[in-house]
Amino acid sequence: MNRWLLAIRPRTLTGAVAPVLVGLAAAHRATGTLRPVPALLCLLFAVLMQVNANLFNDWWDCRKGVDTDVPRIGPLRVCAAGLVSMRAMLAAIVFVTLLSAAVGLCLLWWSTTLTSPMPLGLPAPVLMLCVGICCLVGFAAYSTFFSRWAMGDIMVVVFFGLVPVVCTYLLQDAPSGNTLMWNQSLAMGLAADALLVVNNYRDRHGDRFVGKHTLCTIIGTRASEVLYFLLGTAAAVLCVDWWHIEDMRVLAASVLLLTYLALHNATFRKMVRINNGSALNYVLGDTARNILVLGISVSVISLLA
Repeated sequence: MNRWLLAIRPRTLTGAVAPVLVGLAAAHRATGTLRPVPALLCLLFAVLMQVNANLFNDWWDCRKGVDTDVPRIGPLRVCAAGLVSMRAMLAAIVFVTLLSAAVGLCLLWWSTTLTSPMPLGLPAPVLMLCVGICCLVGFAAYSTFFSRWAMGDIMVVVFFGLVPVVCTYLLQDAPSGNTLMWNQSLAMGLAADALLVVNNYRDRHGDRFVGKHTLCTIIGTRASEVLYFLLGTAAAVLCVDWWHIEDMRVLAASVLLLTYLALHNATFRKMVRINNGSALNYVLGDTARNILVLGISVSVISLLA
């Protein structure tokens, strides 16, 4: 069990949970109600997709020699360490994929009951089916292609920000014309991308050696540090309800974001100070915590304002 927990990497699951919370809070603000069935299904689907991405990344990087050709300084990869066989990992990936698909089908059935207009004027089941297929394909495409050609950041913003927040919101039968919700979904994607930046920043030397082209290997160390800082700051700015900032309730609720900004700034300083080596894993954990803090803060803002 400990081996599989290492493979699942529980600390990263905050990146799946936080955007769902934000979507639910935004929907509650818009409709005044909360539907528990799609809420739990969205949360389960998001967590399963994050777990699947972690498992597939472990399996694929071992298969391509990324974790064996250079010393591993990140969290232990169970396939490369020989703790889990490649065959067992592949079986786990198939199992989690099928489980994700089953949850996705439940969400697809639920979408047939929605009455609010969907983005682009699409029927709700068609939109959710397209999103579900993209999610199931995307977790594999990320490891095999996008993360190796400096496009992983785009995938993270889309699949850890826009998709979970917006789909969770829409599956609560909330109206799609909510500007703040769209801003919050982008904000959660940017905050999640900070997690990827730390990961790639830590592995930048090894990635260069094996020919993996992440954004950090292209723009360099200093620019990567600046990018990390800007991602977190932009996320906080996007979450403020600027259209109703004169409302004292909105203003008071937005002060909660200062907690996230303080934590983000402290983590940024730690990242710059450490600069290299396995100690950056602590920065990775702090960033995951910051994402959860942001998600909770934004959710509280939506509920109070």
